[in-house]
Amino acid sequence: MIQYIDKKRAKLIVSIGSGKARVRKTKNITYKNKRDAERQYREFEEKVKNEKCIDQSLTVGDLLTWYIDRFRMNGGKDTTVRAYKVARKPICDYFGHLKAKDITLFQVERFIASEAEIRSPKTIKNEISLLGSAYKQAIRWGMLKENPCEYAVLPKQVRPSIDILDQDAIRKFVRSLDSEQLDFKIMCELALFCGLRKSEILGLFSNDVGETVTISKVRHHINGQDVIQTPKTKTSNRTLAVPEFIREDIERLHEDHKHRPGSCAYLIRNQLGEPPGVSWCDKKMHAFIRRHDLPHITMHGLRHTYASMLIAKGVPVSEVSAQLGHASVDITLRVYTHLFTDATTASRAISDAINREWAPSCHPAHNKKDPEP
Repeated sequence: MIQYIDKKRAKLIVSIGSGKARVRKTKNITYKNKRDAERQYREFEEKVKNEKCIDQSLTVGDLLTWYIDRFRMNGGKDTTVRAYKVARKPICDYFGHLKAKDITLFQVERFIASEAEIRSPKTIKNEISLLGSAYKQAIRWGMLKENPCEYAVLPKQVRPSIDILDQDAIRKFVRSLDSEQLDFKIMCELALFCGLRKSEILGLFSNDVGETVTISKVRHHINGQDVIQTPKTKTSNRTLAVPEFIREDIERLHEDHKHRPGSCAYLIRNQLGEPPGVSWCDKKMHAFIRRHDLPHITMHGLRHTYASMLIAKGVPVSEVSAQLGHASVDITLRVYTHLFTDATTASRAISDAINREWAPSCHPAHNKKDPEP
């Protein structure tokens, strides 16, 4: 921990271990800037660690806290720190009080089995990934000798099926939106015709959308509070063109907002003029689908449908990836492999054009007339 005294002086406090074996060291420093202070803290922490081996008293809970704190001090993203803290809780509930050096592979797999009854394979993978990474870091520092997660068998993850709407279903879906609340209609349009994620749409302010929309923030509901964050990856920050019919609907929405209570700054609001949560969006979608007898689809499924429309039109995978804000083209290919396999129209056109241009050169014999008998 760093206690800043003034703009030039700070006090470094390092606490390692627990109980009677707890080590607490302090050091007063002068620093140029916060980065310099954090560098000095890391050096001091390492020095304290080298002076006192803590593997005898370190609990699993202490290990995870130490690992998360180091990740944060080294510039880790706030979103990742929050995710680590969420994953830390069930681990600590199960064996956080036990000494880290005593945890075995058997205990880790018992924990996995207990989690499998209440959590998804993806969540369990995140928990074990955090625990294993903390052990690896502790081993590199000489604090522990073995990683009990190294050979743990995780539940098999089944890739969820991707629901998309076909052309007829899209037309019916769009026509049905005319009878819905304008906020919900525009939210669906931004997902279906711009490929925006739900969190990206919920994070838009009223003046964010014009001829283009720039995605630079997302909104999540965490621990009962709305949290505005930067997108998870740099490529999620992107600028997209907005179809004219959506811009016209948004102009109508601005007029509608003038007659609602409250002064919310967000583009999408509920009837009370407040920013809606994720549950509001999901409930509206479920009710909308039932009311109009539409195929099952989620808000994220509309984003998948947008991707399928681009692929069917022969848009290059690199451009599809950029529109969706994927971290890499590999993600686009992995998620939509089956759609690229089916999208053969553009590929056939390319093949035919190449054949017309190069077949005479590659097979000149085909151009010779057969000799007359």
